[in-house]
Amino acid sequence: MMDQKTWLWRKRSAQKSIDANNEAEISAKGNEEQVASLLCECNAKDNLMVDQAKTAQDAIAGREKAVAELALRNQELEAVVQQNIEANERLVHLNAALKDYRQQLSSLKEEHDQRVSEAVDELERANKRSEEKFTEANKKLENLMIENAQLAKSLAMKEELIEDVGSQMSQATVGFNELISRLDSAEKENGILKYEYRVLERELEIQSRCADVANRQHQESVKRAAKLDVECQKLRLLVKKPTVQVKTKREVESGHPEGLDRRMSFMINRLCEAEEENKILKERMHKREDEIRLLQAEFAQIRCDDSHGNGASRRTMIGDSDMSLMDDFVEMERLAIVSVDPHSPDANNLDSVGKELVPVVQGDAINPSNEDSGWLTSVLNAISEQTCVSKRSFDELLEDIRVALQHRYESGSNHDPVSGYITWRTQTPDAETSSNEAKVVPEKDVSSLKTELESLKESKAMIEDQLENQKLINEDLDHQLSVAKVQINEGGQKISALKVELEDRCHCCEELEATCLELQLQLARFVFIWLSHFENYLKKKSGLILKRCIVQRQGWEITTASAKLAECQETIFSIGRQLKALAPPTEATESTTRKKSSQHSCLRDRMVAEDGGDMEDPLSSPKTKEIISTTETKSPPSVVRVGSCKSRVVPGALAIVPSKKRGNGIDLLRKLLFRKKRGNKKKMLTIAA
Repeated sequence: MMDQKTWLWRKRSAQKSIDANNEAEISAKGNEEQVASLLCECNAKDNLMVDQAKTAQDAIAGREKAVAELALRNQELEAVVQQNIEANERLVHLNAALKDYRQQLSSLKEEHDQRVSEAVDELERANKRSEEKFTEANKKLENLMIENAQLAKSLAMKEELIEDVGSQMSQATVGFNELISRLDSAEKENGILKYEYRVLERELEIQSRCADVANRQHQESVKRAAKLDVECQKLRLLVKKPTVQVKTKREVESGHPEGLDRRMSFMINRLCEAEEENKILKERMHKREDEIRLLQAEFAQIRCDDSHGNGASRRTMIGDSDMSLMDDFVEMERLAIVSVDPHSPDANNLDSVGKELVPVVQGDAINPSNEDSGWLTSVLNAISEQTCVSKRSFDELLEDIRVALQHRYESGSNHDPVSGYITWRTQTPDAETSSNEAKVVPEKDVSSLKTELESLKESKAMIEDQLENQKLINEDLDHQLSVAKVQINEGGQKISALKVELEDRCHCCEELEATCLELQLQLARFVFIWLSHFENYLKKKSGLILKRCIVQRQGWEITTASAKLAECQETIFSIGRQLKALAPPTEATESTTRKKSSQHSCLRDRMVAEDGGDMEDPLSSPKTKEIISTTETKSPPSVVRVGSCKSRVVPGALAIVPSKKRGNGIDLLRKLLFRKKRGNKKKMLTIAA
């Protein structure tokens, strides 16, 4: 009991101490909260004090600004007062200046009156001078009339030259039509080549069908061999004779190499035929290339003939004429041509070229020997030579010539500058006498001169109309030149397009050669693989038959089995001959080889699955790099179906699995052909660009 009381007392004392501690903590928390609230109030009061101080500072600053503005306005008022004072002073000065100007105006009026009187005198003098110039203008009009007549003659000659140019253009079109006919013949030959290619394709299809027939026969022979194997299994219990074994071995060894030799000779013959076909195709390609070169040479000759023409026969020299205006016109054209390339080596020879532009003959008659030569042809020849020398375009040279012609027309329309550089030399002394008489005309004949002036004005208007007509004719000639240039450009574009077509056809022929080579390689590979497979099959088949004959009994049943074996070998050899005759299938592409390899692999897997781990004799040969597996089971006879992976395997059947290293050489040839094609494509792209 005492212990319990002491424990209760202790418990109560502990509870009291705990309660006291709790009360102390509560009081401490209350004090802390009061302190925090006091601190918040202090901070708020401090912020208010700071705001009041800022407002006081702002008020002081505003007062100072107001004082400064008042001072500035006082200064501005003072400045305005000073400006008013200065303006009054200026008014006084301006009044004085006005008085001075009025005095100057009065003096200027007097001077103006004097100048007017002097100007009247000068006008009278100018009228006299204008009358003298008028007489000179009449003389110039007479000269222009004569020049106009000569220009009309030159225009008639130009029309004849244009007709000559038209005839030459017709000849050029005839040559172009001949080129088109040659190109058509080339297209026909290409069509013949395509037809031959299609015939070859059909032959290859026929050969592939024959190969399919041979495969079917091979399947039938396999079925027969399976039946023979079944019959051989029945003879296992019989006893064999060694002599029969030796005979069968000799027969197999004697028959097998002959078949191989025949197959090899057949394949060699086929390869020789393929090489001959390739040679024929190459010869045809060389012929086509020679024809293309001949066409290019003929086109170059035609182009040279069009550009140069018959140089000596078509060029005519300008005769000695009384018309220096035409000489100036020719010289202006020559300078326009020389200005294209003044540093060229042929610039010194352009003098003769410029003088050969316009054929002018003495008098009014035309020389019949120069009727065939045309001005436009000579101009075109000169322009073509200049393009070769200066390496500038045809359009730029035409623009230079047009600028020179425009300068001539502008100089012909203005009379004053014409007298500066055109001099007319007449053979008759009538013009000189008339000019001398005009200088000594009396004042009484002024009225008659006025009437003559009016008639001259009318004639001048007529001459201007004729000049405008001449300008229109020249513009028509320029238009015809531009049309001829466009036609020449179109002909060049057509010829370039024909060149591109010829190059495309050559490229197609090269691609056909490459495809032929690929087909030949695939054919050789397929034949080689098939022959190796067939030889291995025959070897293993004969070996299995010999092994089975060792186990069999002797006697009459052995003789029957040997007879059956002989028949089997004969059928196998006959099948081999048939396959040899129909060996080269054309459609032996990569897909067929993959299918056959998959079929062989399926057959091998099926055999391994059905044998269930029986004896396997893998053999490998370093020449063919193939895996040959043979299996023997005691299962009942079954029929092999070629082309299906679910067929049952005959005992002793062979599974031939081609290794992946066989196609290395063929792959290299393919890569080389592919690179050749890519190189040809790049060449075609560069030529087209």
